[in-house]
Amino acid sequence: MKTLLVLLAAVATSVPCFAQALPETASPKYDRWQEFLDDTVRSPLWWLEIPAAGAIDQATNEPEEWTGSNGFAKRNASDALKVFSVEVIDHSLAAPMHQRVTYDRCTCTGISRLGHALSRVFVAVDSRDGHLAPNVPLWVSLVGTPALANAWEPATYTAHDVAVSSAIAFGATAGIKVLKEFIRIN
Repeated sequence: MKTLLVLLAAVATSVPCFAQALPETASPKYDRWQEFLDDTVRSPLWWLEIPAAGAIDQATNEPEEWTGSNGFAKRNASDALKVFSVEVIDHSLAAPMHQRVTYDRCTCTGISRLGHALSRVFVAVDSRDGHLAPNVPLWVSLVGTPALANAWEPATYTAHDVAVSSAIAFGATAGIKVLKEFIRIN
């Protein structure tokens, strides 16, 4: 899996439109705390992610031990912790690696914008000079958060659930980046 991610990052950085970084993102004078707040509590999309994930879990009865209205509350609380954990881990690891977490919109047009959005699951912009690097902080957060959820999920939450949740998180993250590219939301 690690080899696949590194390979995809290498491909994404070699395709001209996908490898495009915005010059203004290369400024070291931005405030990481403000960026974190903008990506979480200030983002309208973030507030939609949590109830959407809770509704999906409720509709699929995951985990099945959580029943009734109490189960719905537990699912939403769990999903809020997961969404928040992804951001905390991603931002925390991106800081020492000098990577931007906030999505950088493409200056290209047409279908290339889709490729740009999807590539940002695999590459991130370096905050020092704008070059692209493998998006390791995001990968760690998308795999680490489901593993961390083992602390509050029922005992039936297994390594298989961690793997499935990680795969779903990668797909959802790609979808969110596409939304951010085409709908122009934070």
